Amino acid sequence: MSQRAHIESQALVDILRRQQATIDRALVRLQPDHLQRDGVTNKSERDQAHNDRKHLEQRMQQIESEVIDEPQALAETYEVCLQRLDPVGIVYLYPDALAGGTTT
Repeated sequence: MSQRAHIESQALVDILRRQQATIDRALVRLQPDHLQRDGVTNKSERDQAHNDRKHLEQRMQQIESEVIDEPQALAETYEVCLQRLDPVGIVYLYPDALAGGTTT
C-alpha cells in the first residue's frame, strides 16, 4: 500500500504543477499591457480580466499550500489503521457409524 500511496501522491503533485503552469500562462495573457496589445478596450472586459487575474493569483497561492499538504493527506488514506483477527471455529459433523461408534 505504501508504494501505491507514493505513486498516487506523486501523481497529485504532477497535476498541481501542471495547473500552476496553465495558470501562469493565463496570467500572462491577462496582464494589462497584454490586453492592450490584444485590443481589449471595453471597460467591462478589462474589469473581467482584472477579476480573473485576481482569482488566478489566489488559486496559485492555494496550489502552493496544496502541494505541501495534500500528498501527505492522500498517503495517509492508504495507511492501514486497523487490523482485525476474528476467531474462527471449525466443527466436523459426521455420523456415529463412521466414527466407529455403535448405534442402538
